[in-house]
Amino acid sequence: MTKAPPLPPPMTKAKNGLHNPSAGNLSREKAIDEASDTFLVVSFIGETRIFAMNRVDELEETEIKGFLSEVTSSSVRLVSSETRELLSNWDAPDGLNLNIVTANARLVLLASKDNLFYLEVGDGELKGMRRTQLDNPASCLDINPIGAYPSCSELALVGKWTDNSMEIRKLPDVTLVIKRKIGENVNARSVLLCAFQGLSGVSLAVMAMKLRQSQRSQARKWSTLMLVLLMLFMLTIVLLMLLSFGVFSLPIDTFDEYSPTDLSSFRRAATERSEGIGKRGDQWTEILSWEPRAFLYHGFLSKEECEYLISLAKPYMVKSTVVDSQTGKSKDSRVRTSSGTFLRRGRDKVIKTIEKRIADYTFIPADHGEGLQVLHYEEGQKYEPHYDYFVDEFNTKNGGQRMATMLMYLSDVEEGGETVFPAANMNFSSVPWYNELSECGKKGLSVKPRMGDALLFWSMRPDATLDPSSLHGGCPVIRGNKWSSTKWMHVGETIYCFMDGG
Repeated sequence: MTKAPPLPPPMTKAKNGLHNPSAGNLSREKAIDEASDTFLVVSFIGETRIFAMNRVDELEETEIKGFLSEVTSSSVRLVSSETRELLSNWDAPDGLNLNIVTANARLVLLASKDNLFYLEVGDGELKGMRRTQLDNPASCLDINPIGAYPSCSELALVGKWTDNSMEIRKLPDVTLVIKRKIGENVNARSVLLCAFQGLSGVSLAVMAMKLRQSQRSQARKWSTLMLVLLMLFMLTIVLLMLLSFGVFSLPIDTFDEYSPTDLSSFRRAATERSEGIGKRGDQWTEILSWEPRAFLYHGFLSKEECEYLISLAKPYMVKSTVVDSQTGKSKDSRVRTSSGTFLRRGRDKVIKTIEKRIADYTFIPADHGEGLQVLHYEEGQKYEPHYDYFVDEFNTKNGGQRMATMLMYLSDVEEGGETVFPAANMNFSSVPWYNELSECGKKGLSVKPRMGDALLFWSMRPDATLDPSSLHGGCPVIRGNKWSSTKWMHVGETIYCFMDGG
């Protein structure tokens, strides 16, 4: 039974109509007005008939005002429901055969293998065609409206063969929002965007596609397949019940202004809800290197947060030290000429907020980190290249090895003061700011200090081995002052009992 929207007023009737698939699968759309959900449209070769339920619940042929959208294997036709006159026609390009279609009163979405076509129905014509290339052939489609606008489809759901996945795409530009694997050896055969008690979700009907030995009997094949389908059907029912009771929901987000491959969109979604002082600038992520793994988070701190950390640290500043590789204790060294101090972990609400933000970005729990260390470099002061990971057994007893470092820049520096990675495996001169670097900064992959930015780099590889390419240093400040704050993060939970300045 095809769902029909209510008959529109004369000035807008071209923007509403029934859809009638002549080929492919079509999801059932919920009528805007249940009272008008009484029509059945049947297509034969060269003929289309419209039936309606009469008062005694019998079907009888009738006429309705509006138009029908008919889909054949090679075209989409917009036909007057009264005169059967062809109003508009769209032919599939390149001789492609259309094998999957979903539609509603305003939109038509079609697929031919790995080609996706989007059409709009308005003013008595088909328009707004967009073509999108998929990475694998489509198996099913749905554009059921969900959300605040029940008559407007903002999302499309695409099931796909080969890679056993489904995609959610944003309409009308058909850009990818999110992609999820369904499971091994399982393909989506029918999909439906739906809402349960105000919660948006996805319903899947899937079919297991498993290779079987040729020696097995046909009866055994059907028995196994039916068992799998029954199990999947029961699982779907359970998931729908959990969705309806609000136990959990599938993550559906339109990400209106972000690319699905932009890391900063996910980082921003996690941090925009966090508290802090001041307003941060534009927040985006820049991938600097894979050897070592290094990322630059622009706008990580606000100006007010930077100034707050400096004001807290100033009363406790002392000459910076380094770790003695033999004893594991701190000692003075000419390789590090800055001054610094530690701020107790969780010292106040602002510190907790910043540490929570670091945990959100790094996916390392806050209690795996040392207290924030605030550093001050005056003109001529530096930190020679070194490793953040330990080579002694003393310091690894508390939380294990250091695995990552978040270096936050609390001030701009007029000249010099770059963070340099001399052992990075890349072309140092490829960075856009290479000509702005000091001579020290040109000796490796370098980052210029900019207030509010944060540099995350990893001292350990994903296989838990130490990464010698993480060798880094602080170039001498040539003009100005450099303020920064460092958070070292360990493999395990760390316990630090010192007060501020410890």
